[in-house]
Amino acid sequence: YRVNIVHRPKPASALAHPGNTELHYIIDGGGTIVTGGQLDEAAGADATIRNGVSRRVTKGDVIIIPANTPHWYQQVDGAITYLEVRFVAPPR
Repeated sequence: YRVNIVHRPKPASALAHPGNTELHYIIDGGGTIVTGGQLDEAAGADATIRNGVSRRVTKGDVIIIPANTPHWYQQVDGAITYLEVRFVAPPR
C-alpha cells in the first residue's frame, strides 16, 4: 500500500499506474477528473487523455481508478486536496 495526501493547486499531467489501483477521497476543493480513454503523450510532460470520461468531483467524493487506467485532474477549482491510496487489487 502507498498512502499520500495530495494537494494540487493546478492540474497536472495525465498518467496511469501499471499494476496499481487507486482510491481518491476528496478532502477539500473540487474539479474535473478524466478517466479511461488513451493517454496522449504527444505533448511530452503535459500528457492529456483522448476519449476519456469526465466527472465533476467535490469534497467527500470517492473515486476508484483501476490499475493501468489513465487519469487526469483536467480542471481544478482553485485547489484540490485528496487522500490517495494505491494498492494491488485482488484478481476477479
